[in-house]
Amino acid sequence: MALFSLKKIGELAANHRTYLRGIETYNAGRVQEVRRREGDFYAELLTARVYEREPDSSCLVTVGFGDGGDADYIDCSCPAFREQDGACRHIVAALVHKYYADMAAGLRIAPGVPHTAEYHTDTAARRMMDAYVTEGAVQQLAAAEDEADKVDLLPTLQRRRGQLTLSFSLAGRRQYVLRDIGKFCADMREGNTVAYGRHLQLLHHPDSFTAESRPLLDFLLGRYGDEQAVRGAAGQSTDAASRELLLTPGALDEFFALYEGHSVLFREGDAARSIRLKARDPKLSLTLSEAAEKGGFSLLCDDIACFSGSRYSYVLTGETLCRCTPECSRQMAPLFRALQAGHGTLFIARTDMAEFCGSVLPSIRPYVQADGCEEQLTAYLPLPLEVEVYLDAPDSNTITAKVLCSYGEEKIDPYGEAKPSTDRRDRIGETRARLVLQRHFPHYDPDLGVLVLRGDDDAIYRFLTDGAAEIGTVAAVYATDAYRNIGIDPPPRVSVGVSLNSRLLDLTIDTDGIDPEELGGVLEDYRRGRRFHRLKTGRYVTLDESALAGLAQIADGLALTDRELRTGRISAPKYRAMYLDRVLRENERIQFKRDSRFKELVKSLHNVSENDFPVPASLDGVLRNYQKTGHRWLKTLEHYGFGGILADDMGLGKTLEVISLLLDARESGNDLPSLVVCPASLVLNWAGEIARFAPQLTVMTVLGTAEQRQQTIRQSVGYDVVITSYDLLKRDIEFYQGREFRYHILDEAQYIKNHSTQNAKAVKAIVSRQRFALTGTPIENRLSELWSIFDFLMPGFLYSYTRFRERFEIPIVRGGNTAALERLGRMTEPFILRRLKQEVLRELPPKSESIVRCALYEEQQALYRSALADARNQLRHAFAERGFGGSHITVLAVLTRLRQLCCDPALCREDYAGGSAKLDSCMELLHEAAAGGHKVLLFSQFTSMLERLETRIAAEGLRSCTLRGSTPKEQRAALVESFNQDDTDVFLISLKAGGTGLNLTGADIVIHYDPWWNLAAQNQATDRAHRIGQTHSVQVYKLIASDTVEDRILRLQEEKQRLSDAILPSGDSFVASLTPDQLLELLE
Repeated sequence: MALFSLKKIGELAANHRTYLRGIETYNAGRVQEVRRREGDFYAELLTARVYEREPDSSCLVTVGFGDGGDADYIDCSCPAFREQDGACRHIVAALVHKYYADMAAGLRIAPGVPHTAEYHTDTAARRMMDAYVTEGAVQQLAAAEDEADKVDLLPTLQRRRGQLTLSFSLAGRRQYVLRDIGKFCADMREGNTVAYGRHLQLLHHPDSFTAESRPLLDFLLGRYGDEQAVRGAAGQSTDAASRELLLTPGALDEFFALYEGHSVLFREGDAARSIRLKARDPKLSLTLSEAAEKGGFSLLCDDIACFSGSRYSYVLTGETLCRCTPECSRQMAPLFRALQAGHGTLFIARTDMAEFCGSVLPSIRPYVQADGCEEQLTAYLPLPLEVEVYLDAPDSNTITAKVLCSYGEEKIDPYGEAKPSTDRRDRIGETRARLVLQRHFPHYDPDLGVLVLRGDDDAIYRFLTDGAAEIGTVAAVYATDAYRNIGIDPPPRVSVGVSLNSRLLDLTIDTDGIDPEELGGVLEDYRRGRRFHRLKTGRYVTLDESALAGLAQIADGLALTDRELRTGRISAPKYRAMYLDRVLRENERIQFKRDSRFKELVKSLHNVSENDFPVPASLDGVLRNYQKTGHRWLKTLEHYGFGGILADDMGLGKTLEVISLLLDARESGNDLPSLVVCPASLVLNWAGEIARFAPQLTVMTVLGTAEQRQQTIRQSVGYDVVITSYDLLKRDIEFYQGREFRYHILDEAQYIKNHSTQNAKAVKAIVSRQRFALTGTPIENRLSELWSIFDFLMPGFLYSYTRFRERFEIPIVRGGNTAALERLGRMTEPFILRRLKQEVLRELPPKSESIVRCALYEEQQALYRSALADARNQLRHAFAERGFGGSHITVLAVLTRLRQLCCDPALCREDYAGGSAKLDSCMELLHEAAAGGHKVLLFSQFTSMLERLETRIAAEGLRSCTLRGSTPKEQRAALVESFNQDDTDVFLISLKAGGTGLNLTGADIVIHYDPWWNLAAQNQATDRAHRIGQTHSVQVYKLIASDTVEDRILRLQEEKQRLSDAILPSGDSFVASLTPDQLLELLE
């Protein structure tokens, strides 16, 4: 049967408040006597007894599930169920109990690593190498030629049907015309030797040409190739012989740049002359004469030819080809085109002379010399223009504009068809006004004679805010009252009232001037980044950075529905108090009122050190001040019913802070045991620490066979503390049914970072009154890890995972959304306590880190390069065939192999007999440390590397001990105690086995033999030595194989710290999931 999710439970509840109260009822451990069986009419029938605060008051809940897993029948004996539509809080609590009980599922084992394929040089690569051999030989032959034997390549410009072309000649002792440009280019590509005549035997290579000709040669080869590509794309033949190269606009610009300031031969028809190429504006002579018989004027120009490039215009006048400046090109281009089309003569009717005098003549005058009729032109200058625009609004979704152009007493509709009486119109002024109006009015209604803007809220808003003002720069604007009624209102004023009522926050929200029915729409438009919201009245509300920003943060953080916003009265969980207080304080434009209970809660969480929660007397002289603050923080959260993450830096004594909490519970008369869940390697360590600091606490450790563990759990009643491991808890989860604990403590809570694992499901199924989590790394790789921990501490605090992923994980990780990151930080900060060593342990000796780079030996380097090429091919093939998501095993395999080659090739090649640069460097460090009286912790990911180190260390006369994941817990403790006291030189530890729970302050040097993706895991390992009790400065060495994947891993570690730093109150590390591009970048 499918899992009945929290989302479904929320939808089944009568309302959101009922859902929240149901979760609180479940968290309080009031769901008991749960029975589940197959019913006569249902696939599963669930019954449960849900108790009220009074022990003798309870309700009977019944839920029937169909074959698809849906709740087809619900019933509760409470009166509230009969009065409301939907599930009551008792049904919700029972369903939440079922949800966590159903989360146990089997774990799948990943398939094996696929076989690595081998690749060989392909045919294309072989051809490439042959080409380089041939090119080298040809280049040597051409370079050996005498300079006097080199050939000039000469151009000839030609004009054919108004276009420019180029032909070419080869000039040595004699000059030869290139009759087939295509064949010449092919011979150049292939390095052929061709006889052009008795006097020219040419090896086609650039070195066969004079230095002056090579730029033109490059131009010819490149442009001919472009021309052939265009012909091929157009379906034209590319085989026909051609003596000429068409100068396209881009080619003309390029050719002119090559020969600027030089002369070239120019041919037109049978005539040929030399012309000079100059970069300057021409000075043209125009003659304007009246043509009375035609009723206008004739415009005559010198004999010129005009050509267009991509960036410039060109004018051939006399013996000069001029390249015009960009300004001249822009102003003169229409005239050039007209003169070319009119063969140097243009006619302008008298009725168009005003337009010519007002628009054309001012633009071209700087570049021409106009002769004749100057005094007559003044009679054709345009009259003064005034544009008038009349705005109206026939309805709330339409704006119209009536446009008139006034010339004295005459008013002209520039869009109409009526012929005006004057020809002296200011066409530039009219066109400028029309261009501005067209930006805002897309349609013209010829029946009404008005421009129309209709039905587009964005366009109407832009017009109201910017358009009307812009039109005012080119016209006089007049408006009707109907237009003025479509106005823009300022952002609303927001006031919020907050009070604390039992375990819920009651909020009232008032938005002055905004109908509560429309508030949801206003906020939705604000979230989408819109500049406005259109009210039902037709008016617009501006959505700037005002009180709406804070209101949106409140609505998002409290997950408010439109229905709650409409009512204006909202209930929210008490754990939102700190988030709500911070949002209200940071938004000065929101007026807010808080009742005394709300203020007291906020003050208590803000000033933990001042709260009256004394530590047990027996530990008062043991705990440091920051640990006493940690004790008060835990007690404060418990007082208000909150869970939290104690995220102090590794080595600061989180275990002792929790022991003080457990001891305080005993001294306060607690009659329930507390459950501590930790890694298997720390079970005995927890028992030992409690015996050392709080021997009055009775402790039971869950160990042995399944039968022994079941008996232990049954006998735990009356004990103060029960300690078990994550692995045993998930196996024994059924033994804990019906049991309730005072505190449920998770140590190294990153063990439940994946919420879909049995570890996570098991710990969340335990019933307890209070939950806390201990971890120095709440976020190691993904944001979902933080969600999983908080789902254990306070279910619903970070919403369902689906909603958390949509609201936070995807926007932050994929989109870099800083606003979402800040919002998540505000929500979680009150419930995470993190202190760093440098902040609280002034007496702790310093720690320094050094990177020791090792250049791979020659044989080792050859193996690495071969494996690197193979890895690139494998990944590209894998991504192409299976996609990135289906290639994880291949990725792991190729990267592991590369990392092993960096450590010691013998790890992956049994026949390798060479040396390892890193192993030799490591041994030098170990001998130096031993000679100086230092003890060393040496970490590696690979247990096979630890074995090689162990052998080498013994062979060179040093003493070592080794800790692996397979080392029994009892032996681990003995190894640690022995190393801290005896004269062993080196403690070899696998990173995963020794990253947590060990106190190895006897060492003052730490060596990381190989880097790991997770910097937090490396830091945890380092802090086995750099922690309370260390009296010497600690030196950390990171061994890195230069110019290998290990260098890239270091860079990746540095790049991936931002996210955790933004969430946690102090620093930590974060390694995000690698993308395909990042993986391939590792192999560069």
